[in-house]
Amino acid sequence: MTETPFEGVGKTWTEAVGVKPWSYVDVWSLGRVAFRLTALVLWLALILAAMACTAPVALLVPGVAKRIRRSISRSWLKGTLLLLGTRVTVHGAPPKSPFFLVGNHISWIDFFVTNTLVDAVCVSEPVVTQIPLARFVLKGMDLIVVTRTRKKLHETSERMMRAMRDGKSLIMAPEATVSPGQRVCHFHSGLFESAVRLGRPVHYASLTVRTPLGWPPATRSVLAPDRDLPIKSPTPEEVELMRQQNGRGFLCYFLGLLSLPCHEYIVTFAPEPLLRNDRKELARALQQAVQSIFTPVE
Repeated sequence: MTETPFEGVGKTWTEAVGVKPWSYVDVWSLGRVAFRLTALVLWLALILAAMACTAPVALLVPGVAKRIRRSISRSWLKGTLLLLGTRVTVHGAPPKSPFFLVGNHISWIDFFVTNTLVDAVCVSEPVVTQIPLARFVLKGMDLIVVTRTRKKLHETSERMMRAMRDGKSLIMAPEATVSPGQRVCHFHSGLFESAVRLGRPVHYASLTVRTPLGWPPATRSVLAPDRDLPIKSPTPEEVELMRQQNGRGFLCYFLGLLSLPCHEYIVTFAPEPLLRNDRKELARALQQAVQSIFTPVE
């Protein structure tokens, strides 16, 4: 994919000041990081206060409080993306509710992007609920948290089926690992049991990300794979990317992300869903379908 400068960014860093970004600590990057960190903390504090104000409503009308908290949670996701400098470009149209939607997994920011584009119950790993303070906001999203043991997977599938029977939409990243962005990794089939048993078609989308010209590529500035869940049979290029990405601590990575002027997520929705009567066959077909519309991260 040939990158072009984002609209509104203007000249690249090299053209504007004659040096490569990150070749030295510049005052603009420091100011950007300081502003965004402060804004993120204040935004989270405001959202937590709004959540606390729903407590009296929950005592009187729990259903209304639940809807309000969900709205507050989604507002926090949208505001956080804005403060992180995340721009989202959408190709195709999101599926109409109710739906079951899956996509690939390249970064922790995926959760924020997909859950602001569609209103659905998210099937997520436990790590999402372990984010300090933010986990209280995320509880408003009515998440279905996955624990990958046979008993827990069965319970999760039952919760997913109840949600679908109630007319709710579902969204999930079935890779269960953050890849270095060069391909779509293996889709785990366990959680497709609910769709197969109910005979529901599954929609799919692909996610990729890029940075402005003249700035570090997204593979080294936006992506941060999970070192505890390595991909199977990585290529030499993927091994090198994972080594570079995991060589930084999270704080170093996060400050580098905040120093970027912006980064662009590109989400491509497929026009038609897939339907299979076997969960393993469905997982394979969806992985191949997402790969066919996926653009590797540069």
